[in-house]
Amino acid sequence: ETAAEDETAAEDKTAAEDKENVLPAVFAAIPDPSETGTDLVNTLTASGGNCVCVVRGGAAELVDLLMTVEAEVHKVGILYNGRDKESAAAVYAAVARFQDHGVELVERTGSTADEIQLAAQALAADGVDVVFSPGDAAVLAAEGTVSGILTEAGIPHYAGSSVFARAGAFLGYGADSGALGREAADMAAAILLDGDSPPSVVIQPSAAVNAKVCTALGRDPAQLQESLSAMVPVLEVPGA
Repeated sequence: ETAAEDETAAEDKTAAEDKENVLPAVFAAIPDPSETGTDLVNTLTASGGNCVCVVRGGAAELVDLLMTVEAEVHKVGILYNGRDKESAAAVYAAVARFQDHGVELVERTGSTADEIQLAAQALAADGVDVVFSPGDAAVLAAEGTVSGILTEAGIPHYAGSSVFARAGAFLGYGADSGALGREAADMAAAILLDGDSPPSVVIQPSAAVNAKVCTALGRDPAQLQESLSAMVPVLEVPGA
């Protein structure tokens, strides 16, 4: 072997060792790490490296759930903070899936509580059949007001996190924030304390129904939860 070949072989060995020794990384509360524009994660079913992610459920899946429950819907309102890049990306994915279902879409945005309230009122005036929101912090902060506006207009609100149902949304879908954080912490502890290798990507989406809002909209919460349980895990919403 030549000196150049020996050097190349040594470099290849070092690169392989470096790849094996990369520090594990635990991600949480992201929609789809495989679509971040990096090669950190290959797919949602197999990370392919030293990264593990606990994801909250994607916008497209929420759209499919919404369209299954609201089979007769024709006009969908989309409510979100247009200045939030993650929310905008989720809406982009949702719009593509809604277009597959052939429904009319109306987008309204806001970044403050007052703007979100006005946007919700505008959607009610637009005559939408249902309102969709991603897991948007600005919308969540104003959900109590949004819920009152939409429920009074007879419009169910579907949102991209189960915590929305506790705040007043008709239905929230995704990983519960508390459970998601605990799962990510358990994974990190297992890696640090027990020397475990990063497992495959974990997906923990679930649906939560606000029974009070459901009843106010003239629907049977128990019946809805039963039908949802055939598709996704359903969380109880205490006091709602």
